[in-house]
Amino acid sequence: MSSNEGEIVKPGAFKAVFDEGMPDWQRSFDKGKLFVHFNVKFPEPGDIGDDDVSVLEKVLGARPAPSVDMDNCEEVSAMDVDMEQEMRRQQQKQQESYDDDDDQHGGQQRVQCAQQ
Repeated sequence: MSSNEGEIVKPGAFKAVFDEGMPDWQRSFDKGKLFVHFNVKFPEPGDIGDDDVSVLEKVLGARPAPSVDMDNCEEVSAMDVDMEQEMRRQQQKQQESYDDDDDQHGGQQRVQCAQQ
């Protein structure tokens, strides 16, 4: 399997290879798609030493210098986040918003269509 030059395979990505999957049970020479799920493991901090970086730069080429216009930038801080906890917090916030809407409208009954 190959990829296009410069293509980045992201963690969790899926690719399909046509005609390399399981054979059709009625026509054993016809094959389906082979699905590949990529589990990309990035190195942890400290896993790659200065010597390793030099070798990688020889193979991959030197890292381009970042071009940042500091006059048009704003410095911010990022922190680690527990996404499951954030999702629970967001759901709770939405539920409270729905409850507030009911309170503001006096908990009015919904009108139903009459049966005929």
